[in-house]
Amino acid sequence: MSSIEKNALWLTAFFYIGVGITHFIAVDFLVEIIPDILPAKMLLVYLSGSIEIVLGLALLNKKTRKQSAWLILTMLLVYLWVHIDMLIQKDYFIETLNLTNYIANPDIFFYGRIALQFVMIYWINKCTNIQDYIDYIDKLYADWESSNQRYPNGWYRI
Repeated sequence: MSSIEKNALWLTAFFYIGVGITHFIAVDFLVEIIPDILPAKMLLVYLSGSIEIVLGLALLNKKTRKQSAWLILTMLLVYLWVHIDMLIQKDYFIETLNLTNYIANPDIFFYGRIALQFVMIYWINKCTNIQDYIDYIDKLYADWESSNQRYPNGWYRI
């Protein structure tokens, strides 16, 4: 791993640790942006913050780096739903969160959050070379499938 890649990895890890910590500081804001369909919003804020801290720390460990990256990618895809929900209901959020007091153009905030998700998905993939992990999972599945005999109806006999 080159020094640039190593620095990028550290930056990414500390970014997630920092974002996780903000879940314990900006609780009211984060509770407000969770879609209404989800219950126990406060619990979800604390839980997701804790998970982000743990995954950020796990990025720093060579043994857990790829698994952490895989889980971060999954988390980013789930969070994409939250950001799209915010965009759909942007008038509500502009009023409720008083965004015009902090941001001159709230559209930049909403579209920027979605764009940031895709940047982070690309970035975490680059920092951890997650394709190796995906290939490893594919190989495990292929080995498992070839080692088990299938019944004619598609069920496996282990």
